[in-house]
Amino acid sequence: MELSKLERKRAIDKLKKSTSIAKYAFYEALEKNKITDEQLLKMVEYSEVMAMLKPVIDTNRAGQARRTREANIRTEQVEQELSVLKQQFMDFVNSEIVKLGKWLMDKLSLSGQTRKTELAKKDLVYIEDYQNDVGDLVGTLQEHNKITDRQLSENELAIQSLQETIDNQKKIIRVIKEEITQKYGSNAWNNIQFKIKGSIELDEAS
Repeated sequence: MELSKLERKRAIDKLKKSTSIAKYAFYEALEKNKITDEQLLKMVEYSEVMAMLKPVIDTNRAGQARRTREANIRTEQVEQELSVLKQQFMDFVNSEIVKLGKWLMDKLSLSGQTRKTELAKKDLVYIEDYQNDVGDLVGTLQEHNKITDRQLSENELAIQSLQETIDNQKKIIRVIKEEITQKYGSNAWNNIQFKIKGSIELDEAS
């Protein structure tokens, strides 16, 4: 059964009044064959029942609208949060600490003196270079200590030898003094000492 345009209009007007459903929705459903004229008339037949459902339909519609608004608000909030996180991420990527990290990784991939020179520009030292430098320094200090110990030993021997020479000279002078004193008297020895002392003073003055 097919209704005329006027019959459809009357049926849809009555259904709109009983359900608060927009008229375009009925027309669109008919046009897309989602409902038939017979089904439309059946709804009109039970329009009183559908009228009783109107408060439920209105409440459902209001709830859907509210949930849609809440979902839209939450969507905006999420988008704002994502935007903030994105900006924070970009700030972190472009931060000095990340730049330094990239620079450090690049320089650590080098080797030998090149790595050592590049790291020194930022007052940094690679652990292996540090250990090598410390090892070299320790070796140098140990060698220096060996040389110092050897020099001290040589100096001690020289002092000991000089002391022995002085002791021998004292013994010789003591023997000479005793000989001269016994043969010529103490005045002769005093005269000899006086002349020796004067000779030494003249040499020092010249």
